[in-house]
Amino acid sequence: MTISNIVSEVGVFLLRIYVLVVWNIIILYQILRKRRDRWIHINDLRVVHENQGFLVINKHPELLINCTTPWINCLTLQMQIRRAFENKEVKKYYLAIVWGYVGSFCDSGLSSSFVKHESKLVHHIQMSIGSFRYLWPNTGRKQKIIVPITHPECYRPRESLTTVIVLDYGKLMGEPATHILLIPETGRRHQLRVHCAIGLGHPIAGDTTYVRRPFDHPNIVYLNDIYTMHNVNLDYKLKHMMLHAYTMKIKLQANNKEKNSDNVCANKDSYKLPEEKEYQFQTNNNPFFNLNDAYLWQKDEESEKMMISMGQTTTPHTLEEYIMNNAY
Repeated sequence: MTISNIVSEVGVFLLRIYVLVVWNIIILYQILRKRRDRWIHINDLRVVHENQGFLVINKHPELLINCTTPWINCLTLQMQIRRAFENKEVKKYYLAIVWGYVGSFCDSGLSSSFVKHESKLVHHIQMSIGSFRYLWPNTGRKQKIIVPITHPECYRPRESLTTVIVLDYGKLMGEPATHILLIPETGRRHQLRVHCAIGLGHPIAGDTTYVRRPFDHPNIVYLNDIYTMHNVNLDYKLKHMMLHAYTMKIKLQANNKEKNSDNVCANKDSYKLPEEKEYQFQTNNNPFFNLNDAYLWQKDEESEKMMISMGQTTTPHTLEEYIMNNAY
């Protein structure tokens, strides 16, 4: 075993110890602050893909992907890919089910200045969002949520852009709903949830935070009657929010030198510039492929005719081909 291999093994061991220690410190902190009522262990950090300078692990459900307090939540995926997002080297695709028919003939909304229409099925939401400390009524609990720039107490709004592609119309637990593909062009916290709720006017099914109450202000204009007609109790009956990370593409730039030898004294001829590569990762556990069985999703004749009239016949089973041909 060479010296470089020993150093590498020691580095991996120390990194595992670091992850384990910091993870348990975070859990202990949350329990002491009464933000969590039980201890969460890291049972699976399985490596999905490994390459020179690039590692993908199976994320634990309790591991945060956003970072509001980096000095505390230092084990967040967002910190690791922030630079890639800034350089436009990451492309993420999400599946979601929202309440109501998006862009259909019976939708009186989508007339906001925040929404631009490429077609009846493709919409671009450009709406700056920021943070706001919201006091939930009758509970005394304050929560930091994300609000649109039109909110008078919106703090530090930042520009955000999301592309929405309608995939299918149907009913979720008997209520009209739309199956959509979301492509965030920026990586803001809760961007998709707020853009769907206010920008699009169709909240994501199962989202119990971004309902009408946090946005209840005269400056907030609702695009349609979804909020007044929707039965909020249905959101609590769902097992989880109908938002799913489907595909991620990462482009690795050829900006670092790669060493081809284990010899620590290798000469300059053992270095080369790697070619630029694009990796695509797609989840194997996609709940949206089994909508009929798992989430009481039903297609009716009315929604089928609606899709045909718009020239769209895409189903979740042909989603990968649809992304390759239509998403950009």
